[in-house]
Amino acid sequence: MSEFFVRLYKDSDHAAVRDLFAGGLQERSSVAVRSTFSLPRIWILIFGSFFILSILIGSVIISTLAVILELIGLWLLIRNIYTSSALQDDMSDVKEHYLERDGHCFWVAESSGKVVGMVAAAPSSNHRGDRLVELKRLFIAKSHRRSGIGKVLCKTVIDFARKRGCESVILETSWIRREAHRLYEKMGFQLKGTFLAPHFVAKYFNFRKFSYQYRIQTPR
Repeated sequence: MSEFFVRLYKDSDHAAVRDLFAGGLQERSSVAVRSTFSLPRIWILIFGSFFILSILIGSVIISTLAVILELIGLWLLIRNIYTSSALQDDMSDVKEHYLERDGHCFWVAESSGKVVGMVAAAPSSNHRGDRLVELKRLFIAKSHRRSGIGKVLCKTVIDFARKRGCESVILETSWIRREAHRLYEKMGFQLKGTFLAPHFVAKYFNFRKFSYQYRIQTPR
C-alpha cells in the first residue's frame, strides 16, 4: 500500500471527490438492499402479494410478472430511501459550502496523486452547535481501506474541533456501515443512541441510524 497524506480540498479535486462520494453511496445502498431482502417481513409481503394476486387475477403468469415488478419497485425504493438523505447540495460545491464558511472544513487523503479518501467538518445543527463539530462525508476508496486513512481523517476532524475550543465531535451513521462503527469506537467515540430514520417506509424496513460522540479532553 502506497503512502498517503491528508490536505485541504482544492477545486481540482471536485471530480474525484464526486466520484468517490457516488461510488460509496452506490456500494452502501447495495448492501442496504441485500440486508432488507433478508428480513422475513419482506418475503411475507412478497408471497402475500403473489397469493392475493393469484386469487384476484386467476393467472399464475400474470401474478408472477406483477411480483417481479413489485420486487424491482421495492429495490428502487430502498435505494432511494438510503441515498435521498445524502444527496444534498453540499457536494455540488464543496468549496463554497465547507471552505468559505466559518466552522466548516473539508479534507482529502491523497495517495500516488489520487484522491482516495475524504471527510468534512461542520457545526452541529442542534442548539449547541457552536460547541459541537459534526464529522461528515467520511468516505474511503475501497482499494485503500484498512490502511489507516480513516483513522487519520477522523483525527483531523478531532484536531480541528479541539483547536476551535469545541467540547465534542459528533456524527450519525447508518447500521450498514459496520466497519465504520468499529473505526469510530477504536478512535474513542462512544455510542450515544440509535434511532429509526424519520420515514414511514424506512421504519418498516428497519433503517436504523447510530449516533456517536467523541468528548474532547481539555488540559487543566
